[in-house]
Amino acid sequence: MNPELSRFVWEHRNDDPFQLSLARKQYPGVPVAEAAAQVEALQKTRQKVPSWYREGMLFPPRLSMEQASSEAAARFKAGLVPAGRLLDLTCGLGIDTYFFSKVCTSVTAIEQNPVVANAARHNFSVLGAYNIQVITGDSGDFETLSPGNFDSIYLDPARRDQQQKKVFNWSDCSPDLLALKDKLLSHTRFVLVKAAPMLDIHLSVRQLENVQKVWIVEYAGEVKEVLYQLGATPLPAAKIPVEVTGIDDSGQALYRFEYTAEAEKEAVPVYSAPLGYLYEPSPALLKSGAVRLFGKRYGLAKLHENTHLFTSEQLTTGVPGRCFEIISVCRYDKKEVQTAVPGLKASIATRNFPDAPELMARKLGLGAGGSVYLFGVTLCDNRKVVLICRKPPQHLDI
Repeated sequence: MNPELSRFVWEHRNDDPFQLSLARKQYPGVPVAEAAAQVEALQKTRQKVPSWYREGMLFPPRLSMEQASSEAAARFKAGLVPAGRLLDLTCGLGIDTYFFSKVCTSVTAIEQNPVVANAARHNFSVLGAYNIQVITGDSGDFETLSPGNFDSIYLDPARRDQQQKKVFNWSDCSPDLLALKDKLLSHTRFVLVKAAPMLDIHLSVRQLENVQKVWIVEYAGEVKEVLYQLGATPLPAAKIPVEVTGIDDSGQALYRFEYTAEAEKEAVPVYSAPLGYLYEPSPALLKSGAVRLFGKRYGLAKLHENTHLFTSEQLTTGVPGRCFEIISVCRYDKKEVQTAVPGLKASIATRNFPDAPELMARKLGLGAGGSVYLFGVTLCDNRKVVLICRKPPQHLDI
């Protein structure tokens, strides 16, 4: 962008991008459509990467922002890599690259799209990140583009095909990590890979073979990333440490829960009818599948083998997830439930239950809202019941 357009975008950063795109006649000589696209990207950046929300930034096509890391996740990843020289094979918009540069001596980033590469160079200059070198080229040719060894290599394979449809298999991503990993490991001891959350972790471990550690990263109540550390010496799949981590805006851990598949398999769950309190593990813990260890670590009983909710007589603090106080346990009966729900409004969820929440609400004649939480569940004796719950006073979910 030229300085005039950059200034125009910043001055209109709070405008509605669609309305701005229709105002061509008001701003003669200004490429309004381009400016509106930049305003839209800038507004997204304000939420996703707040430290990049400043005048002079340049944003390439929308796809780059969609797959780009959030600032919180990028800060977290920067805390995982060793200091020294880092090679980023998938620069993209460069959010991860930028935060790596804050902990690494130097960062070499490869980007195959010249437009995106130029935008990254521009933004790194605006941000004062002068220890980053951006190279335009195919990451598969990294040995030619940037010869030598590195202290770490990072890649975030693109998860869209040539028709821009999302793909979820390693071999369908670009670059193809399965074809490239042996070459990568000949140039570094530490490879960090970002994967789509929906990729099956156990399948990925088998396919990648050289996995040494896995991180499941949760931010703002959602699983944002699954990260794999690859090394030359693989570990047995059952002994690979998996760290489930919830992070705050600064990328710092709100909680950590580490386990192995072997420990999860050996854990013996305790089952119980609903007691005084109900616990729903955090999304990342549910993604991990480490539900047996979850109950064991926090001294909680499980409601049913396939009902991933837990209970305890006394309130247990520090449990990653949501906590509720159980007011009553009802049959799945309209009259009985309505008697226990003031105002006939509740937030409804189901776990291992025959009806979806929407159908359950219609059958029970309940509206949305209020301070009551309903869970349709199956208990360890296979009864289908409705748990009437509320948030415990002065308890904060993790």
